[in-house]
Amino acid sequence: MRRDTLFITILSIFLICLFAFGSRLGMRLQTLLAGPVPQGSAVMESIATISRTIEGYGVMRTTNAAGGRNVPVYSRYPFNLKNEFLLAVGEDQHVEAGDVALYQGSVFGSVEKVFKGSALVQTVFDSRTKIPVRIGAAGADARLVGGPEPRLTLIPKAADISENAAVYAAGVGWPYGAPLGTLRGLEDAPDNIYRIGTLRVFYNPAGVTEVTLLPHAENR
Repeated sequence: MRRDTLFITILSIFLICLFAFGSRLGMRLQTLLAGPVPQGSAVMESIATISRTIEGYGVMRTTNAAGGRNVPVYSRYPFNLKNEFLLAVGEDQHVEAGDVALYQGSVFGSVEKVFKGSALVQTVFDSRTKIPVRIGAAGADARLVGGPEPRLTLIPKAADISENAAVYAAGVGWPYGAPLGTLRGLEDAPDNIYRIGTLRVFYNPAGVTEVTLLPHAENR
């Protein structure tokens, strides 16, 4: 009789836990019962494919968004200007001029002015923005000049690069290796000494509602 009572009690507790935690518990039990994932499984192959894709991107990422903080961006609707964005944090939240803003891991801009409760970010779409960059696996030097359509200038003609090569930050004050986008429209410059192109970013600036803010170089 005692065994029956104990069994019913344990079964009741199990059912209560199952309903309380839902499918997460079931998935956890399934994982525990299945054991470690085999190296040849589809999951492991997908992870390996992603790793190969990142390695083939041609950029050695020496920095990331570690140490950054996500901060909201004030709406610009209905104007949706993209050369300057106003952050909803400022001096009170220890924001400083020169802090770098990333969006989805890509360089978005840097803090130009700081106010008590807000901060102005000058983006890569601002004509005043100038960033030394490198392009592709060869690490060809170039200069990013901001604007409505950011341009890549001063690309050596001998540089071994092609369309869709990765463009990443390489200047002092910027997180080295942080991506900016890809190269497109590669052609000879009017002076016929260098080549030029434009930058294709990975995002739509109109959809930016939050950025990751990194301390400026001296505080990293």
